[in-house]
Amino acid sequence: MDRRSFIKSAFAAALFLGAVEWPGRSSADGGYSLSMYNTHTEERLTVEYRDGQGYIPESMVKVDNFLRCHYNNEVHRIEPGLIDMLGRVDNLYGGGNTIQVISGYRSPEYNAILASQSAGVAVNSLHTKGMAIDFRIPGVGMRDLYLKVRSLMAGGAGIYPEFVHMDVGRVRFWGNGAV
Repeated sequence: MDRRSFIKSAFAAALFLGAVEWPGRSSADGGYSLSMYNTHTEERLTVEYRDGQGYIPESMVKVDNFLRCHYNNEVHRIEPGLIDMLGRVDNLYGGGNTIQVISGYRSPEYNAILASQSAGVAVNSLHTKGMAIDFRIPGVGMRDLYLKVRSLMAGGAGIYPEFVHMDVGRVRFWGNGAV
């Protein structure tokens, strides 16, 4: 591994473990917020998930519930680093966007159904661990969004016709249009 790759990997690991703060859009009081719309449940959530003291537990519970499996309403803890990455992507587009969520957490049962219907769904998907999200931002092309997610070098990025996949797993890229 060359020095540059090592440094990127070390930063990504430190970010994931919470040793490094990820820059994101913050409010005047030092908090971090997101606005999201769930395309399956038609729910909306605007939440300040972090402040100067760290993650806000009550807000993270709201995020967990909002990103629950829409198939059976199963709730799972969402990795805070994933929400930070989503905030960073929002910030790259000026902040304050309504992020359209296609898929957050997936129960193992639902993921197995999807995997049986499509080769594009991983049997051991990071969605089942609360470590992945499929999303889009209105007015932003999928290729542009994919390239921005990829530029973070903080996890996986995949491009699909209607959404971009982002996760906090190892750095890797895939999909039609992946460069």
